[in-house]
Amino acid sequence: MKKPLPSGIPRTTRHVKTQWGNVEYRAWGLGDQSVLLQALTGDTSNEVRADALSQIMRSGVTSYSKGDVSEMPLFLAELVLLKMRALSIGEEAVLYKQCQHCEPGKVEFKFNLEELSIQTFEGHKDSLTIGDYTFKFRYPSFRGTLEVGVLETLTNFSERVVVKFIESVCTEDEVYLMDDYNEDEQVEFVKDLGADLQVFVFEKFIQLMPCVAIDLHGSCDKCGTEDHQHVKGASKLFSI
Repeated sequence: MKKPLPSGIPRTTRHVKTQWGNVEYRAWGLGDQSVLLQALTGDTSNEVRADALSQIMRSGVTSYSKGDVSEMPLFLAELVLLKMRALSIGEEAVLYKQCQHCEPGKVEFKFNLEELSIQTFEGHKDSLTIGDYTFKFRYPSFRGTLEVGVLETLTNFSERVVVKFIESVCTEDEVYLMDDYNEDEQVEFVKDLGADLQVFVFEKFIQLMPCVAIDLHGSCDKCGTEDHQHVKGASKLFSI
């Protein structure tokens, strides 16, 4: 009788250490790659994409020092996903862009995914004090952003968007967790605060939020013109 094939063979693991939490991750499995391909093929709904990416994160992340993987800040989750990709199918990546100086030319950008980092910005603030009250803001989480499309709604910035970024309101004696209140209660609370809070959240928190970033350098294969791109955000990286 033949022996059963071995199972539980460990995959290579790596670590990402940041101020937003430490992550241990491993290479994608073949099943994970199939899930990802299916999620990104054709007219896949946002819900299906969210479930697929969440499944890959839960499969690939073996530990997250801050707790639940689904609550990982979006920018950290993007970095981890790209590093998982590097570990799984190679660190080198190539992107192409139409040359702006000659119609037939293409600019080739070669880069190493391991060179990706999280960029922070001067002036970014994650809290605001109004009188005796301190507002603590939270970054869009990996799962939460996929579910509600928070970042896609910023062109129609409103109280319902603002409340999604408020984690708590504190005084010296009390802590009010926004998750303890329903959405209508949250919105009414924010409406009473006026436009100053909305402006602060947009200008000091969201616009200056940390993000995955990399400098790309390439040249046109026809006219030789050099091109430089400073890319912020994983989604923009593959649509330059």
